[in-house]
This record gives sequence, C-alpha cells and structure tokens, in this order.
Amino acid sequence: MTTLKRVALYARFSSDNQRAESIDAQIRAMKKYCQENHYLIVETYVDEAKSATSDKRPAFQQMIKDSDKKLFDVLLVHKLDRFSRNRYDSAMYKNRLKRNGVTVFSVLEKLNDSPESVIMESLLEGMNEYYSKNLSREVMKGLNENALKCKHTGGKPPLGYSLAPDKTLVINENEAVIVRMIFDLYDKGFQYTYIMKKLEQEGYRTRNGNIFNKNSLYTIMHNEKYNGVYVYNRLASKDSSGKRNGHKYKDSSEIVRVEGGCPAIVPKEMFQRVQKRLSMNLHRVECRVTKEYYLLSSKVVCGVCGRHMSGSSRRSGNKKYYLSTYRCAQLRTVCGNREINHLYLDGFIDSYMKEHFFTLENLKKIKADYAETLKSMSGNEAEKLEQFQHDLDSVNEKLKNLMQLVEKGLLNEVLYQQIESLNTEKIRLEACIHEIPKKVSDAIEWTPEEVMEEYKNAVYGSEEYRLLLQRFISEIRVSKFDVKLILKAGENYDSGLSLEMEVDFTRKMIYEHYGSHVRGA
Repeated sequence: MTTLKRVALYARFSSDNQRAESIDAQIRAMKKYCQENHYLIVETYVDEAKSATSDKRPAFQQMIKDSDKKLFDVLLVHKLDRFSRNRYDSAMYKNRLKRNGVTVFSVLEKLNDSPESVIMESLLEGMNEYYSKNLSREVMKGLNENALKCKHTGGKPPLGYSLAPDKTLVINENEAVIVRMIFDLYDKGFQYTYIMKKLEQEGYRTRNGNIFNKNSLYTIMHNEKYNGVYVYNRLASKDSSGKRNGHKYKDSSEIVRVEGGCPAIVPKEMFQRVQKRLSMNLHRVECRVTKEYYLLSSKVVCGVCGRHMSGSSRRSGNKKYYLSTYRCAQLRTVCGNREINHLYLDGFIDSYMKEHFFTLENLKKIKADYAETLKSMSGNEAEKLEQFQHDLDSVNEKLKNLMQLVEKGLLNEVLYQQIESLNTEKIRLEACIHEIPKKVSDAIEWTPEEVMEEYKNAVYGSEEYRLLLQRFISEIRVSKFDVKLILKAGENYDSGLSLEMEVDFTRKMIYEHYGSHVRGA
C-alpha cells in the first residue's frame, strides 16, 4: 500500500503590483497539482503583503517551526520566488527543511534531484534576487526624482502638514499649533516631562491618537521640515537583521536636502536654538549617567516655575566636597527656587514608599479605593447619560411635531425660530452624549501580589527598581520649604480618570530623616 505524501502549501503576495486575489490563484494551482499527483494537503500557510527578500514573515516562520514537528513531507509553492528571493535565506531554510525530511516542490518550475535541476534552481534563485534588487533600485530612482521636486514620497506626512493635490506639503493649521507649542515650550527651558503633561492636558494626541512620549517629541524636534528644509533619504539603511535605527543617519552625500522645499512651521532662529539645546542636553545626560544614580530622575519638578529639576553633580566649597542635587535650570534667573540634595530626597522617598506603599496590605487598599472611585464615577456618568438622552428624545419629539405643521403649510417667523432653537439644543445634547464615556472599566493593570514580587526582586540602584518606583509616582514637586509627593495608582483611558494621592513634607523632615534610614547608603 502506497503512503500518501503529506503536503503543506505556502502562498505569498507582496505589496508591489500584486493583489490579495493572487493568493487564491496560487492556492488553486497548488490544489490542482496535488490532485494530479495524489498528494494529501495537511496545512496551508499564507503571508499577505510580505516581501520575500526578508524571512520576517509570520506564516513562513510558523511553517518552518511545524516542519521540525514532522507534520508534512513536502512543501509546495506556486513558484520558487514565493519561498524566497534571497539566496542565503533560500539555501539556509531549504537545508533546515531537508534535515526535517521535507522536500520543496514548485508547481511551475518542474525540478527534481538531477544535477541539471540543481543548476536550474540556483539560476532561478539568482534571477529572483536580481529582480527584487533591480526593482528596489528603480523604485528608489522614482522616489529620488519626486524628492528633488519636494513631493511627498509615501507614508503619512509629518504632524502639522497635509498633502496638496500635487503631493507637496502644505501646513495643516489644526496640527501645526501642536508643533509650535512643542518647540516653544522646549525653547523656553521646559523639559520633555512637562511638555508631555501640558500636551495631554490640552487634549493633544499624535496622528495615531496616542499620548505624546519622549520618542515622538525627539522625532518632531529633530525634523528639519518644520524649519522649511525638505529632507529625504536621511535614515540609515536596515541592518542585517532587517531593523532600522531611527537615530542613525546616512552620509550627507546620500541625503536629499532642499532649502525652502516646504513651508516652515517654526521660525529658523527658534529651530536652531532648539537644536543647540538638544545637543547640549544630550552631552549632559551622557556625562551624568556615568557618575550618579538618580532614582527620581524625570519625576522631580520645580514647585515655583513648574520646570523639570534635573540632576546636577559638582565640586563645592573650594572643591573640598562633592555635591549632587536636583536643581531647576531656571533657579538663578527666573524662579529663585533652592536645589535639594539628591541623596536626601531619593533616600526619603524610597523609605516612605517602602513603609507606606510597598506592603501587601497597602496595595490591596489602594487598589480597592481605585476600583470604588471608578465605580462611583461610572454611576454618575450613567445618570448624566440617561438625562441627556431623555432631553434629546424630548427635543426630537418637539421637532417632529413642528415639522408636521410645516408640512401643512403653517410655517411662520415664530415657528421658524422655535425649530432653529430646538436644532441648536439637539446639537448640544448630542455633543454631551458623545463626550460621556459609554463604559468606565474598573480594571487596573497590576495586582498587589505581582507588585510585591517585583519589589522584592528589584535591586536598589538598578534600572528595574527605578522604573518600578516611578510607575507609581506621578510627580515630586519641590518648593523652597516644602515637598509634595503625588502618587498615582493607575489611569483609566475610557474616562480620563487618574487616581492620585498627595503627601506633603517639609525640607526639614527630609534632611532630619537622612542618614540611618537611607536605603543603600
């Protein structure tokens, strides 16, 4: 009795001049091939809009893993270029399949184990790789031509810009206000943390609807287009693993840069000042990180002017002793606030969190309070929603009755004003209903047991410990005589609610506490 060969089908289409329908055509041809050769189809793997120049294809990788389990004897493709257009990948994965007892067959290329087929297969794979690289070169030619004409070359335009019919960039005033605010705040001395919080308070979001983070601010403030300079082909090519470093650039000779190639959103003088400050701050951070461990970095805020307080290390008292503090960048010129010893503050806050936060009992109570607050808010919002809906139904009923009078030809000035007033009220009520969250979840992203386990395993001085502590600290506001610790249990994005607790201290309490109670000292 002849054993049926178990066959896995692999189909793929890339985004270049192909459509999803090509998958159906490939599978149809492969099924016909299996019927004619009496093969048993056991699995089908499909990658959509995936290039064969890379092995970063989910279905392809799953197929390779399944071959390790001996799930099939033959891998069937419509053409060999569906398998790979990279000779190295093709040889490596075919060798792995061969070790697993799997043979690769092609419907259109009738190849077998003969010496001639080996030569033909190598020739086909070389042609496929040539086709792929040549296509990439031709595409780049076209993109470079468009870039020299200052036309957008694909993807979403930068925040603050829209596309004109001829594919050039034009200012989108609704978004440009966000870009100007970011540059203006940073130019005035505010740090990333303050800018992110300010943007969130104003309700501004990225193009994808996310809250601005440090990476998005970095990308915006380094984009020369906001300065009126059209730039293309700046990012370095992908490395051997297929990844691209967004902070690594090509040589200037390869970059297309056209002065005045797009409308400027930010004045040139401001853009240059921001670039200078970004460069200086990068140097300061690199130097500081190698010398000191700042447990509360990015969380300490000046209680006088609201700016971020950064770590500062220096020799003091005719260089007799070493001083390390959190200090406001504007303390000498604007706010006059006093710096605070960074070891004192770190030690005090760490000790407070250990005693009053990171215990199982405290965490359970905090989580219960958070859930209760959300539940209460959910009830209030439900009542508001019900009332708004009742009022809207009433307005709609009145409009219906008035429109019946209009249909009978009874329209007059008084009736017209009533209809206009009711329509205005309808719009207001619909907006109110839309703004109320339909559901306020009482879920919280952590459990007391998980947090305690993390806390026990985290070592003071490590990045893991710093991130764990800062997860529950919203802000530490340092004034001339007082310090306010603002803790947060979590955030609910459906409702916009963030449960925060404020704890007040004095500088005197912190300095008196320093010494025997400082963990790690």
